[in-house]
Amino acid sequence: NEDMGFSLGAAAFLVKPFDSDALVDVLEQYKQKERGENPVLVVDDDALTREVLRRTLEGEGWRVVEAANGVEALDVVKVVMPSLILLDLMMPEMDGFRFVSELRAVAAWKDIPIIIMTAKDLTQADRDALNGQVAQIAQKGVYSRDRLLSEIDLLIKSKKDDSPSH
Repeated sequence: NEDMGFSLGAAAFLVKPFDSDALVDVLEQYKQKERGENPVLVVDDDALTREVLRRTLEGEGWRVVEAANGVEALDVVKVVMPSLILLDLMMPEMDGFRFVSELRAVAAWKDIPIIIMTAKDLTQADRDALNGQVAQIAQKGVYSRDRLLSEIDLLIKSKKDDSPSH
């Protein structure tokens, strides 16, 4: 529920299955001035979900890279620094919880915004594990395409505004 997500520092939720309007809404909040700079990393073991997200994001001008689990996602982040990560929690090999923990252990990656997309009802222990580690939790199936895109655009903008200028 939204209260639980806000307690984790989340500004938005996406519940699986979500519609593309919900995704756009969230992404619009994190819009980059130049969307081609760094890609959005989509991490989900469901190929259809990754494809829907890819098409939605690319249709809005985003570059997208994909991973089917946390192990693949860490390999991608080593090569391409994403602007933002859309992350499923329940995956084989390495789930989203472990991925977040391993990602945040690397100083260069600690500020990459993460939006959790899940169909899972999070327990208090789940919430405690994610507290302070993710930007948002989105229940799959609740967010519209436009709302998700708005959220992503806002996260990216706030990340850029917080960056020290050189």
